[in-house]
Amino acid sequence: VGGIEEPWRKKYINNLIQFEPNESTIVRDNYWKYPFALSDQNKMETFYVYGKNGMGSSLKKQNIKWFKKYHNLVSDFGKRKLNESWLERSKLIKSFDVECIQLDHFLNNHRKKYKYCKFEFLKSDTQGGEWEILQGAENFIKDECLGLELELFKYPLYENIKLEGEIKEFL
Repeated sequence: VGGIEEPWRKKYINNLIQFEPNESTIVRDNYWKYPFALSDQNKMETFYVYGKNGMGSSLKKQNIKWFKKYHNLVSDFGKRKLNESWLERSKLIKSFDVECIQLDHFLNNHRKKYKYCKFEFLKSDTQGGEWEILQGAENFIKDECLGLELELFKYPLYENIKLEGEIKEFL
């Protein structure tokens, strides 16, 4: 959850691009943040902001019907306090259209502008959007990526997501 954990950020990652649809652009020497979402194709899509802090926000809708029906399956996983407050934190605060881009396409254009810029690590905490991101990053994964940190789900807490086993099989 959140940023890149140590030791990765300071010791091993020289260049960082962050995509946060709900935030503003930042450009620094070796750090870039853009208000896009990553996906399997370049397109516009709805971004859903859930909870008062925006945690759980995603291109995917929360699967509240499934959660209510099968809450007992997930109640013993992870932190009990988070499981007990899931429905409260799943309240839709707002939604808006966001530009989605393929990572491969973005990196090709980014390198034209910032020569000598190498990326080797992908962290994705997108509430079920990992499948689409990986589909749009096939060249990066095959040719450059040395490490992945992904948030994967055993259960469909978001609508129309690929579960952990399917994503691992793809990789």
